[in-house]
Amino acid sequence: MTAPATGVDNPWSPAPSMATARADHTATLLGNGEVLLAGGQGPGGVALASCELYDPTTNTWSPAASMAQARFSHTATLLGNGKVLVVGGRADSTGLASAELYDPATNTWWSAGSMTTDRADHTATLLENGEVLVAGGTGGGSPNPLATAELYDPATNTWLRAASMRSGHDGATATLLGNGRVLVAGSFVTASAKADIYDPAMNKWFVAAPMADDRSFHTATLLGNGKVLVAGGYSFPERDVASAELYDPATNTWSSAGSMATARDSHTATLLGNGEVLVAGGFDNNTDVASAELYDPATNTWSSAGSMATARDSHTATLLGSGKVLVAGGYNFQPPNGSIELDSAELFELGASTVEESDLGVQYDGWVGYTDPSANGGAYRASKKAKDTVKFTFAGTSMTWVSRSGPDRGMASVTIGGVSEGTFDLYTPSPGAYSVTFVGLANAPHAIVVKVLGAKNAASTDTGVPVDAFTVGSVTTQESSPSVKLGNWAGQSDANASGGTYRISGTAGAQVTLPFTGTAIDWVTALGPVYGQAQVLIDGVSKGTVDLYQAASQWKVLQSYTGLSSGPHTIVVKVTGTKNTSSTGTGVVVDAFVVHP
Repeated sequence: MTAPATGVDNPWSPAPSMATARADHTATLLGNGEVLLAGGQGPGGVALASCELYDPTTNTWSPAASMAQARFSHTATLLGNGKVLVVGGRADSTGLASAELYDPATNTWWSAGSMTTDRADHTATLLENGEVLVAGGTGGGSPNPLATAELYDPATNTWLRAASMRSGHDGATATLLGNGRVLVAGSFVTASAKADIYDPAMNKWFVAAPMADDRSFHTATLLGNGKVLVAGGYSFPERDVASAELYDPATNTWSSAGSMATARDSHTATLLGNGEVLVAGGFDNNTDVASAELYDPATNTWSSAGSMATARDSHTATLLGSGKVLVAGGYNFQPPNGSIELDSAELFELGASTVEESDLGVQYDGWVGYTDPSANGGAYRASKKAKDTVKFTFAGTSMTWVSRSGPDRGMASVTIGGVSEGTFDLYTPSPGAYSVTFVGLANAPHAIVVKVLGAKNAASTDTGVPVDAFTVGSVTTQESSPSVKLGNWAGQSDANASGGTYRISGTAGAQVTLPFTGTAIDWVTALGPVYGQAQVLIDGVSKGTVDLYQAASQWKVLQSYTGLSSGPHTIVVKVTGTKNTSSTGTGVVVDAFVVHP
């Protein structure tokens, strides 16, 4: 019996190396989809002012303008106007109070003034009002972590003192909660499990419940359900921890989120489009870590996510518009000589698995092999004998049959799990690639069968049916993902929604945008008596208007768009402000997007 295909064997692949090795730098996803890497420590521990840009569409690095001040252990925050605010850090052993602004449109840096206190290993959080809260860190001539905080106003390019925290925090995390408040947790110097909450409306800090473990240089990730996942970190005395905790803002309580397989600090944590969290690399007591792990909020469990080619800590990880994660730079500990800075980069991709027609798991009864450089993998199989079949057993919620079309192609039927998926005509006037995606399958084993019918389009010269490959799987991007660009859409919670949350707007012209790479995409939405209509565009071309009215409410409804060319695309869902005459509202729900390879 054939073992079901279960996904990508190795989700990690190499990316081109940067021009300069760097660690303790920052990485920021820009509005144009590129990634800005700024500063850090270079070879020999020298502070860097240089910057680089990664372009996901070409998979290349290029130089960006250098900052005025070399720095590491700083922060970088993408502002609402598309510019990047870089704050503080160190220049060798000197703490910095200065700040700079990067403008992607002109590839230039400008002064953003200076804080009242120099600080490094601090936090920076973009607030809902567009200001940036900078809190804690080390500096100011104090041996203890700072409790002070400051606010940067992009509208005036000025700094203001904010209220001080209830306790000092360095090597901490800061997370913008769904209610607009900010959770700051942990500290290195004082080995603290303490947490504080900042309320921007009141300019006031409140004591939050402490974590179960003291930790620093950990990670904190806001999940789609509104809770915060805190993972790993350094804990006194002299140990790294594998434990993880969940903070619930609604109850101001912490609960266990299990433990990772490997203890680690100075790692990265990235919220993926499917709602899971990717933790990668870090330092485990006496060595660097190459392994990665996935946290699933739905089951509160951890699983392996493979390993990077290079163990690293103090690196960066950035979720790209394609759903891939770019990991870059960091330190690699090499005893007894200490750490070296890395220039290497890697890409993580969790999703589809392509199985070639030559795979032993694909079962034939009378098909001929052909070589074709334009085919997937350079070859395919074909048959024109009626009732010849190809069978492939897989596990997943979507399946893509990859074939070939042309002037001599015939017709085939497809069944999945014994259920007919229809008849497909492979005739086209000119030869080319052909694929059809089947979605909405149960997350369980299935068998797809492609059957030659021995029939053809009247314009075709023959009845041949090719099988080029099968692609299993898809990538779900929740509406809360940073890849999804939102305007004025309200966030709501509902257990029936994908991931437990969704966005809604009834304002004419409001739109949601997602760049993606694939041959098909599903917009996951909802139908009901209060919903209106939306226009869908892919690559600027209208795909029509969708009416979301239905007398009875229904969640996780797929609006599917297939037959796209293999490559990058952009989908836009735009509220029209119109409605069915039977509907009582114009609201449009965006729950998630499912991208098919």
